[in-house]
Amino acid sequence: MNTSMKKIISILLVSLFILSAATVALSAGSITEDPKTNPDRPKNKIYNISMLDFEKTQNSYWAKQNDAGEWEAAPVYFDENEECHVYTELAGKPLPKDWRESYSEMPYDNATMEMLSFILYDEATPKSQLAKLNWSFTDNGEVLHLSAKEAGNAGMAFSLYDGVLFSGLPIGTESTNLAEYCKIRVRNLSANSKFTLGFNTSGINSGQYKSCPQVSITDVAVEANSGEWQTITFSIVKANSDTNYNNSLAKNDSGVPQSRWWGNLIQVYLFPFGYNAAYKGAEMDIDYVVFGSEEYVTNYKSELEKDEENVEKIELVKTPTKSTYYVGETIDLEGLEVKVTYKDGHTEIRDTASTVYNFDDASDASEVTLKYGKATATYNVKVIGIKDFVIETMPEATSYKATDIAKSGFTPTGLTAKATFEDGTEKTFALGEFKLEYDFVGSGTQTVTVNYHGARASFQINLINVVAIEAEPLKSAIHFGEKLTTDNVAITCIYSDESKDTFANSGFDANNVAITYEKKYGETVVTVTYTSASLEQPLTCTTTGTYAKPSGLTVTAGEGAKTVYELDELFSTEGLEFALVYDDGKTVSITKDDLTKEPIYDFSTSGDKQVTFEFDGISATLDVKVNELDLPDTKDSSTKKPPAGDDKGSPVVVIVIVVVAVLVVGGVVAFVVLKKKKK
Repeated sequence: MNTSMKKIISILLVSLFILSAATVALSAGSITEDPKTNPDRPKNKIYNISMLDFEKTQNSYWAKQNDAGEWEAAPVYFDENEECHVYTELAGKPLPKDWRESYSEMPYDNATMEMLSFILYDEATPKSQLAKLNWSFTDNGEVLHLSAKEAGNAGMAFSLYDGVLFSGLPIGTESTNLAEYCKIRVRNLSANSKFTLGFNTSGINSGQYKSCPQVSITDVAVEANSGEWQTITFSIVKANSDTNYNNSLAKNDSGVPQSRWWGNLIQVYLFPFGYNAAYKGAEMDIDYVVFGSEEYVTNYKSELEKDEENVEKIELVKTPTKSTYYVGETIDLEGLEVKVTYKDGHTEIRDTASTVYNFDDASDASEVTLKYGKATATYNVKVIGIKDFVIETMPEATSYKATDIAKSGFTPTGLTAKATFEDGTEKTFALGEFKLEYDFVGSGTQTVTVNYHGARASFQINLINVVAIEAEPLKSAIHFGEKLTTDNVAITCIYSDESKDTFANSGFDANNVAITYEKKYGETVVTVTYTSASLEQPLTCTTTGTYAKPSGLTVTAGEGAKTVYELDELFSTEGLEFALVYDDGKTVSITKDDLTKEPIYDFSTSGDKQVTFEFDGISATLDVKVNELDLPDTKDSSTKKPPAGDDKGSPVVVIVIVVVAVLVVGGVVAFVVLKKKKK
C-alpha cells in the first residue's frame, strides 16, 4: 500500500471517529450528582463519654486520700450565682481552663466527651448510699474497688453536668443519632448476680440537679462470685424497658414499657450489687462504665485492657497472706506479689490480678488461678466445708402480700442463717449473703429455702394472694375496634385475707389482663381475665358496658386514590380512607376489610358516577368519573406529512448532515493529496 493511500485511509478513520463521537453526544443524557454521596458532608453526631473509666487522671479530679491514707470524695461546690455550675476543689473553679478550651468545639461523628466526674456527696440520698460503701483504687490506681459496709442501698452517684460547658450527654436511640449503648467491665466478687445502673436525665424531675428524688433503674446480669473481668455491652433503652423497676414505666399501645433513656444524661448512679440489694462484705471491682454509639462502646478499651494484651507472662513472687478459707468466702489477695513481663521485655510488680477459683466445695488443695491478660499462674489454698446449716433468726413478718412481692421482690427482713463448719467455727449470714429459693403459687402456706453454696435450710410463710377480681360497669361507650385495658375498666382485687385493693395498686402486670366484649349494639357483656404464674388458675369476672352504634360512615379520597376510570374498569379502594362517626363526637378509622359489603358501582357507561360503601346498614358514597370511549382515527396515517420544518431538529437529520459533511471533507482532502502526488 503506497503512502498516499495510507493517508487517505487515516483521514477516513479519523472522520469515522468524529462521526461516532457526534452520535454518542446526541444520545447521552445529563448526570446529576447526588449530594448525599459528597464525602465532605458532615456525618451525624453521636456523642460518647468515658468519664467513668476509672483511670488515674480522671480520678484525681474528684478523689483524694486523707491523712490516714483512706480515699474520700473531694467536696462538691455550687457556683455562688448559679447553683447548676458545679466544681470540686481538685478540679478548679469551676473547671480547668485548658480542659474547657479543648472541648469548646465538638467535632462530627462519634466525638468522645471526656467529661469530668463528680461524686454528689453533699445530698442526703446519695450520701446515705455512699455511706454504705468502702471504696478505693487498685491495679495501680486504674480500678475502682467497692465493698459494702452494711446491707441496703449501697451506691455512688456521679454527675456529667457542669452547667457551663456541657448540659449533659444527648441520649436516646441510635436510630435517631443519639447515644444508646453502654459497656461495663467489672470483677464481681459478690454473691449477687445483678449490677444496677441508675440515671437521671433532663426528662426526669425536669432535670433537677442538686436533688434527685427519682432515678430510672436499669439492671444488668453479671456472673456472681467471679474474680475474672466481665465485659458486657448492652442497649440501655432495651435494658431499662426490660427492667421496668416497680412497674414505673409508661407503656405504649402494645403494652411495652417505654424507656426513660432520652433527653440529656445528667447523673449516673452505680449500684454494684443491685438496687437496694447489697449485703455486708459484698465486693466488686469496676474498670469502666462508658456510654455512646454501639461501635464506640464495643471497641472501647481502657489502658488496663491494653496493658493486659501486651503481657508475655506472669510469675508468682509472693502468695497472698490468707491461705485457708471457709466455703462461700471470696478470695483475699492481700500480700500478693506478681511479676508481670511484657512483650517488649520490661517488667513490673503488681499486687492484684484477675482470679479463677471455686470455694463452693471443701478441699485441702483448692487451686486458685491468677490471670493478667492471657498469662496465668496458680497456687493452692485450703477450703473448710460446712457441717451444719440452720435458720438462726426467722423473718420479722410471717405473712407477705403477693402484690408487694410483685412490686419490690421478696425481702424477708430480719432473716439470718447459721453455718457450722468442719473445724467447729460458726458463722451467721444475713439476708443477701445467701440465695432464697421459692415458687409462690396461690395463697396460704409457702416454703422458702435458704441456699448457702449448696447448704440448705427452709422456713414457711403465709402468702396473701389475689383469689378473685371484680370490675365496675364501664362509664364510657365502647366503639368499633376499641381495645379495652385496665385504663378503661376499674378492676378490684380481692385477697385471701378478705382485703381489697385496686388493680392499679396491686403491682401486677397489666399485660396479663385480657378484656373482651360482645359486639352487640347497646348493653353488652364485658369479660375480664387475669392470668399469672403465681395463681393456681386464671381469675375471671364479668361486667357490663355499652357498645355504641355508629351514626354515619365517611369515605375520603386520600393520596394515591383513583377517582377517574375507563369504561368497565374495575374499581380500586387503594388510597381511600374510611371512618365511622358516632353521636358522641367520636370518629374511628376503619379499613376496607371492615366494610360489611363490597363496593357497589356501575362503570358500563361514561359520565359522573357514585360508588356506594356500607357498614352495618350505614352507607356512604364517593363521586368518581368514567371517561368516554376514545375511538381511534380512521384516516390513513401513511398520507400524513409532518408540518414544514418539523424535521429540522431531528437527530436523524443532524446525523445525516454530519455524515455528509465528513465525507465531503474527506473527499476534498483526498483530492488535494492525489493532486500533489501527480505533481
